[in-house]
Amino acid sequence: MDKPTTKRIWRCAKYYFELCLAKGQSSDTVRGKRGGLKKFFLWCIERNVTYIDQIDLDLMDDYAAYLNAYRKPLDGQPLCPAQKRNLLTFVKTFVKYMHIKKLLPTNLLENIELPSKGEQIPKALYTTDEIETILEQPLLFGVKGLRDRAILETFFATGIRRGELVKLNIDDVDFNSKLVRIHGKGKKERLVPISQRGCEWLAFYIGKIRPMFAFIGSGKALFLANNGKRYVPSKLSDTASRYVKLAGFDRTGACHLYRHNTATTMLDNLLNRHVCPDLNGKWVGEITSTFKNESGEYFSKTVEMLISADFIGFDIRLKSLDKYQRSTVVQSEVFRDARDGNFYLSYLFESVIDQPLPTDNSKFDGAAKLTVRFDENNIVLVGTYWTNRAWQRGQNTAGKIELRRE
Repeated sequence: MDKPTTKRIWRCAKYYFELCLAKGQSSDTVRGKRGGLKKFFLWCIERNVTYIDQIDLDLMDDYAAYLNAYRKPLDGQPLCPAQKRNLLTFVKTFVKYMHIKKLLPTNLLENIELPSKGEQIPKALYTTDEIETILEQPLLFGVKGLRDRAILETFFATGIRRGELVKLNIDDVDFNSKLVRIHGKGKKERLVPISQRGCEWLAFYIGKIRPMFAFIGSGKALFLANNGKRYVPSKLSDTASRYVKLAGFDRTGACHLYRHNTATTMLDNLLNRHVCPDLNGKWVGEITSTFKNESGEYFSKTVEMLISADFIGFDIRLKSLDKYQRSTVVQSEVFRDARDGNFYLSYLFESVIDQPLPTDNSKFDGAAKLTVRFDENNIVLVGTYWTNRAWQRGQNTAGKIELRRE
């Protein structure tokens, strides 16, 4: 590459972009720098600033004030702190390289003070149920919709960036190990796990849907646009946003939100499986007792359990749908057994029967121990209970319990 013989800003900027590419920076990174410096260059032209040696701290103070007052044309909102900091950093780094390459005698921006970028959380995180609603929308659009569903499933199953998804090749997916090779920023590669459901959608897409878009120029690209070529990153954002709106959510939606939701869901699952399971809510299931009815069959009935838990306390309420008895939990706890690593819910209860049968007691006590079992994304409570019901006559009962959250 030829070093510029002029100090004009944009000619030096083009040289700087070539340097960045030569150093191995990704095309997306250089594209971002180009957009940021173009914004600065157009602002400079309006002030008759055309040479790099005119860029000093006073000029940058004026540019920072401009960015602070700037409003985005689409929604009239100001730039966020991170955006303003990035735009100033683009110029600072550009001037630094011009000094390194001897195009400037001194680095006039060496002591520039950049604004804090702040710390923000995503504004539109979706619940798992909302994600499922979004994922249902592409099924309304035939073959293209099935391709888009596979794309969205991959986003949510892996949490990768849109720029990483468009670079995926067919042979990057290892179905046996459930791993995907990701070509990340700075030519770095990493292996990312993918869920069983994500693998199933990818297998379906590769076997049935991709051949409908592929042609000789498609190469090994995994996801193909309507023209049979690799997707452009911006088109993926348009696709993600469209299905969010079709799902009825009046919130911004783009590819990075799936990334945030993946991280949040993984954290929730990690806490559920390794710290303390979230058992809050209404649970419905069946109790099968060792007691036999008149037909000689083991007695069973439907029960409800309402669990309310927080860092302060843990409360369980039992309800028998046949209304024969009323049960009150007097003590309960969730604990993890170090011997097997499983979580268990145990509780003591007291039952009262207002109008007991002649062979029954009006009051008895019992206990239960339930295993907290994880079935994919659901939790099931399975275990046994026992009581001192009519124990004097050797008729005390025990049985099995299985509950699922509604």
